[in-house]
Amino acid sequence: MALFLEYIVILFGLAGIVYIITEAFMHLYKTNCVNEYIILFTLNNEINIEYTILSIINRCRKKCSGIHIIVIDKGSNDETLKILNNLSENYEFIHILHSDNYAQQLLELINAD
Repeated sequence: MALFLEYIVILFGLAGIVYIITEAFMHLYKTNCVNEYIILFTLNNEINIEYTILSIINRCRKKCSGIHIIVIDKGSNDETLKILNNLSENYEFIHILHSDNYAQQLLELINAD
């Protein structure tokens, strides 16, 4: 599944992905948004990661307070992780996971809510 998501990112590009993600969660505007999760994978994406996450926040967070954005870093060796850590310090609903054992970390995070 993760490999499939990475191929989608490559095929559609950043703008397309942001559009697809936000449109997929537009139903949040019409429902009671409780514990909705947006999961992103990233690798060496320092140029686009902040824009992507802030775009998702701007589209989904206006009328919904129950979302969680989970970003799984696949071992970036650029400034991606630093940017993600700064975002997670400013937004309590952004969670950063690392590629080592991310499935277990993800289950623990979701079960904690």
